[in-house]
Amino acid sequence: MNISELAKFRGEVSVDTITELTSAAGVTIDGMLIKDGKTNSNNIANDGSADSPRGYAISTDANVAMTIANTRVSATATSANRTVTLPTTSVKAGMVVEVLTDCSGGYTIAINSSGANLIDTLKGLKGKISLIANQDAPTTAAHWRVVDVYDAGAVTLVFSPAAGSLGSYSQNFKFVRNGNMCLVSGLYSAPATGDTGSGTVTVTGFPYTSAAGSWGGGRRGGIDGVVVGLDMDASTTAATLWTYLNGYPLGNNALINMAISYRI
Repeated sequence: MNISELAKFRGEVSVDTITELTSAAGVTIDGMLIKDGKTNSNNIANDGSADSPRGYAISTDANVAMTIANTRVSATATSANRTVTLPTTSVKAGMVVEVLTDCSGGYTIAINSSGANLIDTLKGLKGKISLIANQDAPTTAAHWRVVDVYDAGAVTLVFSPAAGSLGSYSQNFKFVRNGNMCLVSGLYSAPATGDTGSGTVTVTGFPYTSAAGSWGGGRRGGIDGVVVGLDMDASTTAATLWTYLNGYPLGNNALINMAISYRI
């Protein structure tokens, strides 16, 4: 059956192979050009080219400059703070890029636009950020929109009483960030002796700066079960710990289970 006869045919045709007339022509079916495994609207190839479906490019403890060929990156920071720079060349509006992060030793991974504008910073052992380009060839932070952020890990807080000292306390605190909310929770363990503190206690070292005031709390186990409060102001990485009667919240043998969730 030649092409002219096929054009008049109405029904079902089984075809094994459609061969383009020239290597540069491709084949157009119902307005959709198929050429070299790709279409003029959606990629259907997996040939390793720049716009092929692909997994995450792995980067080990190094700065990363993303390109159109690696729009999905897994980055780590284990010996220094690292930077992931988002792509610009050949990026089209609506394109999504993703970065997985893994930080340890207190090091962080900054997410920058190609113009070196900071967009966000991830700090935990397990993090992920997804961004969508607001325009073609984005170069500034405003050219990107963050659509999803997750970060989680350990955090070391510092407890400082208004007067006196705390002795050798221990702690185990974790944080989870989901979008613009951060939850910090864990246990403070006081020594059996050596806590001579008094007044309220300032707690510093929260992983993200607060965008608004927030309130958390917990319970003083090991002594009397008194409820304690955790008060955080806006634009800070610190909070004030105190009892509901404005008393000293810690003390020898105190075990403080506490948590606070705040907007960032």
